Amino acid sequence: SPCVISEKSSHITGSLNVEADTSQVIVGVATSGSVAYTQNNSGFGVAGSGSVNIITGLTEAFVNETTVISAVGGGGISISASDNNIIGAASGSMSVTVSTNDKKPASGTTDSSGSGSGSEKATGTSSNNTKTQAAVSVSPSAAISVVDSTVHAYASDSTLITDGDINVSATSNETIVSFASGVSGAGSNATKGSFALAGAGSASVNVINVEAEAYISDSDPTKGRSIVSREENITISAADNSLIVSNAGALGISSAKGSEWGVGVALGAAIAVNVGDKRVRAGISGANVRSKKDVI
Repeated sequence: SPCVISEKSSHITGSLNVEADTSQVIVGVATSGSVAYTQNNSGFGVAGSGSVNIITGLTEAFVNETTVISAVGGGGISISASDNNIIGAASGSMSVTVSTNDKKPASGTTDSSGSGSGSEKATGTSSNNTKTQAAVSVSPSAAISVVDSTVHAYASDSTLITDGDINVSATSNETIVSFASGVSGAGSNATKGSFALAGAGSASVNVINVEAEAYISDSDPTKGRSIVSREENITISAADNSLIVSNAGALGISSAKGSEWGVGVALGAAIAVNVGDKRVRAGISGANVRSKKDVI
């Protein structure tokens, strides 16, 4: 979003304000869940979620190859660019898997020992129900947020003359709030062997890339162009105010029960990665700059 004054000559009696502002807000939420229940068989459940949010912006305010002369007693000259971006991201997943055995008694199994009286007795469990069972539950989630912002404010190859202040400023304000979580539970109960695996993982990845520049420049100082505040200050400033708040969490719960053996495994892994790449510059290059008070 550029705001430009270029290739013009102006005489003004008041103030001159050249302003460019960009504001973007993204809120992204992703959730998922799965529930699996099996009887006399193994069970498997998966739930995954991801939230990906990207903001790119170019914000520029400048005066280029222009002459602006303010009358005596006139106001100041301001060239300002600002960028305000916010990303709120959340990703969550939950998976639950349960595997059980009905454990019905066997029917018609004869015990022929003893006096031969012909008595019969049900013993054990049926062969169909004597088995090894497994329950597996997996739950990953990820939240990814990227802000790529460029903010420029400048006066180039121009003459600016006024009694008031001359301000050239570039400001970048970037905020990312990101949360990712995964919860997984697995339970297995079998008459022989039992295995339960619960795996939960989450990742929160956040990147802010900022370039904020404010400057006064002249490609050919011999042309006699100048930036002059006859009574006040000249200020050139660039600032970046970036904030990242992130959290990643994972929880895995498993339970395994078998008459001969049982193995329960629970895995939880979480990672939060935050990257800031900033280039913030303010300066004067080749320009004739004069003020009655200060050049800041």
